[in-house]
Amino acid sequence: MLRYAPSPVVVVSLLSLLFSPALPALEKLYVQDPVTFDQDAAVDPVVRDTCKLDTRLPYYLYIKLTNKFEVVPSKTLDDAGDAKALTLVIQNVQGDASGGAWFGRKGVTLRGTLRENGKVIGSFNARRRSTGGALGPFKEGCEIFERCVKELAVDVAEWLEKPRMDAWLGELD
Repeated sequence: MLRYAPSPVVVVSLLSLLFSPALPALEKLYVQDPVTFDQDAAVDPVVRDTCKLDTRLPYYLYIKLTNKFEVVPSKTLDDAGDAKALTLVIQNVQGDASGGAWFGRKGVTLRGTLRENGKVIGSFNARRRSTGGALGPFKEGCEIFERCVKELAVDVAEWLEKPRMDAWLGELD
């Protein structure tokens, strides 16, 4: 008769779960979603309507912040109360949604403000531009803008680790 004997890895894993301290709760961070476009921003209407930069940027930011904050999407940030709240505004979109790099470089400029207890504790300006990489000429314009917002999300996530006033991120650094 064969008996089941758990492997040492299973035993150690179960013991560590039983005797390890509970993980601390993540700090809440309310993030503006969708992002707003600055009223003075010159944005091609086709880019605004088809590329969805206002929702793609928060999406990539959530991915980058998964293990750092309990991210709460908020349209107005009114529900943030005393928690941290991140306002994001697209200031400029360079380029149009037509074909890839054949039609020039694409770029996104972003402004952000971090508040806690209603007080500003950090702010930044950031910009990322791209021609789409090696296959840029063969990509759609929205794909290139997507590269820009992915990089902006990385920049903002890093800044949130140590926020400071009037920071310059991305290509503005």
